[in-house]
Amino acid sequence: MSIYFKDESGEILWSPSNNVGFLFIDQVRIIEKLLSLDSGIHFSEGDTLMIDKSQYQLFVNYLVTYICRSNNEPLKLLLSGCTSVIISIAMKLKIDSELHRETISDLIAKAAEIKDKLPC
Repeated sequence: MSIYFKDESGEILWSPSNNVGFLFIDQVRIIEKLLSLDSGIHFSEGDTLMIDKSQYQLFVNYLVTYICRSNNEPLKLLLSGCTSVIISIAMKLKIDSELHRETISDLIAKAAEIKDKLPC
């Protein structure tokens, strides 16, 4: 069984297994609390999540800025895996954040690698 992450036009961006999908969305919800900012990812019906591109772009940019400004290495490490998936979905949405590109180059490289492996 899978859940579906779709853009506003209904295109499937990612269709992970339930375990992976729910783990990811739970992590996103925790990051939303940390940043006090909505991600733009919301359940629409059943096993489908819709992504509001403009809100998601704000979320991604704010998250990247937050990570770059933090000097808390354990926090950065804890955020790195989920952030790589968040950025890879942003790439699929054709969101290209120029913010701190060099500072997060390792996350961008990991996200690019993950993007091609996200099942649809």
